[in-house]
Amino acid sequence: MKSKNIKINKNNNFALLHLAAAAMVVYGHSYSVLNMVAPEVLGTAIHTLALEILFIVSGFLVTKSMARTKKIYEYYGKRIMRLWPGLLFCLLGTVIILFFLRTGSVEAYGKSALYYFRKNALFSPEFYMKGLFPNNPYARVINGSLWSLPVELACYLVLPLFLWKVKGKKKAALSVSLLIYLVFGLGALAYERDVFTADLIFYGTNWKYMITLGVYFFSGAFYASIDNKVLKSVWNSIAAVLVIAAVIYFRDRYLTVYNIVLLPYLVISLGNFFRAPASGFFNRLDAAYGIYLWGFLFQQITVYVMMRHNIALKPVSVFVCSMVLTAAAAALQKVLIEKPVAEILQKI
Repeated sequence: MKSKNIKINKNNNFALLHLAAAAMVVYGHSYSVLNMVAPEVLGTAIHTLALEILFIVSGFLVTKSMARTKKIYEYYGKRIMRLWPGLLFCLLGTVIILFFLRTGSVEAYGKSALYYFRKNALFSPEFYMKGLFPNNPYARVINGSLWSLPVELACYLVLPLFLWKVKGKKKAALSVSLLIYLVFGLGALAYERDVFTADLIFYGTNWKYMITLGVYFFSGAFYASIDNKVLKSVWNSIAAVLVIAAVIYFRDRYLTVYNIVLLPYLVISLGNFFRAPASGFFNRLDAAYGIYLWGFLFQQITVYVMMRHNIALKPVSVFVCSMVLTAAAAALQKVLIEKPVAEILQKI
């Protein structure tokens, strides 16, 4: 049962950060689908930075959610239901939409589409369907965003193994979360500096990303263990501005340190410090998951259509056209899937 004694604080900007980061992913991929180099923000490709932000926010919010959950099976059920229904909706929509763009027989498409659906529904990324997008600059890939979902799910599953026993014990939770953050940070630095270069391929996923992205998730978990009053201090906001200035000045030399240490501090500070004027609207609107899921597919479709009609391929054009379709699909997913599921989970 949901505890009646815990007040959930909505007075933050995390929904806005979610939406902004999801849009940044789509914008960066507008270059990727054209095999062009995406713009950088503070020394990092914009879509890579956005994914790091999404993992930071996810780690923070999921850890807060875990602290409010009494039974561990309730936690796991909520986490799986956070990802799975939306994913199934996106996969089903993908198979239906691409049916009309197929180049082979219905039977051949059916077999390929079923395999694509089944693999991705089980969080084992599959990027191809037979006969689709062969001439796109980023050839044959249906949805290049799905690779991160197994990593995110793994972070959800692993988190209680570290923090469930210390849940509600502030000092212990802070110490354990800091230790995990440091361990993952050292692992990410090892990959960054080529100390460790091996790929860890299993179940269709390169699990080195559990380290290089997991550090951002567990940085969010660490900040979730810090008292809200500390996070909302005016000095945090001032320090966040100084962080930006320092990164701009030192970014080439200290980029790795910034990514692992300072970016999470900056994101959590901006998320917690004040309530944006329209934060309530963004909390209700938060369709970031849908934007992330649908963006790449509609970008590939946009490129395909533009090529067929001999329209010049420009990243901004691809972004604007695909974003309209992406926003519509994400809103539909929010209304038909995410909102009803959330209401059910609220009653559990």
